[in-house]
Amino acid sequence: MMKLLGTGGAIQWHKERGDAVFVNVVANRVLGHKIDDIYTAQTKKSAQKVKELLGIEKYFFCGLRDEHLDESLIKSIIAIEDVVTTVKPDIAYIPNENDSNQDHRAVYQACRVACRNIDKILVYEVPSSTIHFAPNLYIELTEELLNNKIKAMLYYETETREYPNPRSEEGFKTFAKMRGMECNRKLAEAFILFKEVLN
Repeated sequence: MMKLLGTGGAIQWHKERGDAVFVNVVANRVLGHKIDDIYTAQTKKSAQKVKELLGIEKYFFCGLRDEHLDESLIKSIIAIEDVVTTVKPDIAYIPNENDSNQDHRAVYQACRVACRNIDKILVYEVPSSTIHFAPNLYIELTEELLNNKIKAMLYYETETREYPNPRSEEGFKTFAKMRGMECNRKLAEAFILFKEVLN
C-alpha cells in the first residue's frame, strides 16, 4: 500500500508509455496474530482491485512479517532478489532511507543489495512517514492520474485517514499540488534519482 502513496501516478505514467509494471509487497503478514489470515486476504483483495484499476501486470507477495523487516535484513534481500531475477526490471522504485517507518528503512537497505544490477533506481516518498526528502526528478500528473491514484488508495480502507493526515483524499491532492509547484506543474510526484546507467 505504501508504494501507492509514492508511485500511484508513476505506475500509470509508465503504463501509458507501454511499460509493464510489477509491484513487490515485501511484508504482508502479521505472524503470531490471530487475524493473520484475514489481514493477508484483505491485503490481496485490495491489491487485486488496484491491479485492475491501474493496469499492473502482477503483484508479488513475499509473505514476510509486517513491522519486523528490520530484524533480519537477509530475508528481505533474498525475497526481493527473487522478484528481481524473475522480472528483470529496467527501473526500480524503492523507499526512502530517511523514513520514520522501520520496514521502509529495511526495504531501502535490502534494495541497495537486491537491485544492484538494475540500471535505473528511483527513491520514492511516503507522505505520511518520509522525512528529509530532497527530490531531483518529477513526474507530471494529470487530474485523471491523480484521481485514479486516490481511488486506488481508498481500496485500502484501514490505511486511509481523515484530513489533515497525508493519507486522506485531500492530503493526496495537497501533496500532488505541492510537488507540482516545485517543478512548475499543476500536479506531480517527486523522486530522488539514486542511480542511472546510460547506455
